[in-house]
This record gives sequence, structure tokens and C-alpha cells, in this order.
Amino acid sequence: MSGGSGRGIAGALRCRIEVARGDFRLDARFEVSPGEIVAVIGPNGAGKSTLLGAVAGTLPLSAGRVELGGRTLSRREPGSPTTLLPRSARRVGHLDQRARLFPHLDAAANIAFGPRSQRVPRTRAVRVAHDWLERVGLAGRGSAREDELSGGQQQRVAIARTLAADPGALLLDEPFAALDVSSAQDLRRLVADEIRRLGVPALLVTHDPVDLIALADRVLVLEGGRIAQSGAVAEVLSAPATGFAAEFAGRVLVAGVASTGGSLRLEGAPVDRIRGSGPLPRPGLTAVASFDPTAVRVSSHGRRAGEAPMPGDRGDSDGSSTVWAGTVSALSASRTGVRLAFAEWPEFVAEVPVSRALDPEIAPGSRVRLELRAADVTFAVPLPPG
Repeated sequence: MSGGSGRGIAGALRCRIEVARGDFRLDARFEVSPGEIVAVIGPNGAGKSTLLGAVAGTLPLSAGRVELGGRTLSRREPGSPTTLLPRSARRVGHLDQRARLFPHLDAAANIAFGPRSQRVPRTRAVRVAHDWLERVGLAGRGSAREDELSGGQQQRVAIARTLAADPGALLLDEPFAALDVSSAQDLRRLVADEIRRLGVPALLVTHDPVDLIALADRVLVLEGGRIAQSGAVAEVLSAPATGFAAEFAGRVLVAGVASTGGSLRLEGAPVDRIRGSGPLPRPGLTAVASFDPTAVRVSSHGRRAGEAPMPGDRGDSDGSSTVWAGTVSALSASRTGVRLAFAEWPEFVAEVPVSRALDPEIAPGSRVRLELRAADVTFAVPLPPG
């Protein structure tokens, strides 16, 4: 029993969304296949909530179309009548970090609410509710009300209520953000299994890399109201194309211009180019390189004032590594160690273990030798506007 109305598996979610809100404009085109989970990441103000609102039907389109399984949910196109189906007619389930249970109903009645609103007979709706309670690990708790359930249990009921309504698509807006690590892990697995079992397309907005790794099939990076990068999870995390995507993945991003021989030409850096692997456009076009800051080898420079320059002082990039000498300008804490910034190249960041934080050789003002292997550098090309 998949849900209340038994209308079966939905088709793909196809979106061409343009929404203008004051000075902000969202322009996004994408498709989500049945059973696929597409994550949407981006900085605050990038348009993530606007995108979900356009799919859910709470925000009208300025232009474009939203289709689910060939059924038009929203449309605003020249020469066609404007369509804006109400939320109740869309079969689009929505789940965020708050369970939002009906406090006057017990757990079973909360779950049965969707089927009952679709005119499913009471006996069958109750059977559906208890089936879902068992599926989410709450068998026997059907009579419990909101204040008798833990936060994780409330979210399990919310998940069951959303899926029991037989949605054709799911919108997941940071549904695990308020849960403890153990509960979040269990519910990620539950949601992923149910989405793929039911075969519905899902959009997942998140700020947590674990959600991407555990749940998503693909990622859309939304910045400034447009999709700046799109790809498989591993591709985006290992080769981010934007500053936000790099920060999300814990990598350092440097921008430049594609050159010959698998390299990126740099401006205003101690080295004239950086080598790596991955796609590059034709020479002369903009591209980016990224690397894990822990991959940078930091060692004592070992040169006193007045001594002859050493290799790397002015920067050197051969086929296997980039070597240069820099002055530590600042130290800052990261989730895994201590990050070093450098006066000569503000974009470049290295990371060392916490155990080296008190090393006088890496104190602010110290000169250090830095080496980054080409094997640890990946290239990417941001999507063009439009």
C-alpha cells in the first residue's frame, strides 16, 4: 500500500521557472526523474526558497512552466492561458525541519489526514496510517499526540503523513536540520528508501554536506538566482565551480583563464599558472581550479633576510607541483584543523593539524614554503548566465 489514493507512480518533474520578486529574479531550468533526489544548495538569498515556492504553488511564475508527470501545475507563457493550480490539487508533498503536526490529533490521525482529505474511506485511511507507522518505526504509537513524542518521533510522523498523502513529488527543505545525529541518520535512510520505492521525484534544499552524500543523486548550485553548476554529487564536491560550492565542499577555489598543457593562467598570484586535471574550456576562457587545503604541504622556508632567493620564492609551477614562498598573514580555526592565509596570495589557503597551531614557524609574519601537487588540483567551468 503506497498511500491514500493509490494513484501510482508519478512522472518526471520538469521546471522552467522565472520569478521576479522586487529587485531579485530567479531563472532556473531543470528536470527531476521519478525516484531521483536532486539537492539544491546555495548561499542565503540565492533563490532556494523562491524555487520551492514556485514548485509548491505558493509563488506564481513571472514566466515559464512547472510540469509533473505531464500535468501542468503552473504556466505563464505567451499565447497560452495562465495556470496556477492550488497546492491541494498539485500532489506535491512538502517537508521541512519542523514537523508541524496537528496538536489536536494523535499520530495515526495526523497520518490519515491526507488520505481522508482525498475522500479515502475512514477504515482504509486508518489502515494506511498504521501501515506507515510501522514503516517509520513507530508501530504501537498511533494514539500518541505531539507532546508525547520526541522531536525525532514527531519528524517520523511528519514523514509518514507527507508520504501517506500519495504525493507525486516531494519538496524537502532541510528536514533533518533540527535532529540529533543518530535520528538524522536514520531518517535520511528512511526518506531515501521511500522516495525510491514510491518512485517520486524529490527536491532537497540543504546546507549539510552529509545530506548530499547520503541522499542526493545530483546537485544544483544556485547563486544569484541562477543555476551556476549542476552535476553528480561526487563531481560537484570534488570539482566545485563557484565560491559557495567550494566552501560547501571544504575546498579552496582560485579563478583564472584556461591555458595550454592542462593549466590555468593566473593574475596577481605568486605563480603564473597552476596545473591540475579536469575539463577546461579553450584557451583564453574563464575557468576555476580547486583543491583541498589539507593537501598543501607547508614547511619552514629556511631563508634569512639578505640570503639568495630559493626555488619557489618567486613562484614555480612544473608538471607535477606548484611551489612558492609566502608570508603567513592570519590563522583561523576550521572544522578539522587550522587554516593559514597568505599576504602574497589571499585566494590561496592551506590547512595544518591543530597540533601545529603553536608552531612558531607558521605564526603570522612567518615565511613558509608551500607545495601543491597537480594531482590534488581539479578544474571546473562555471555555467554561463542564461
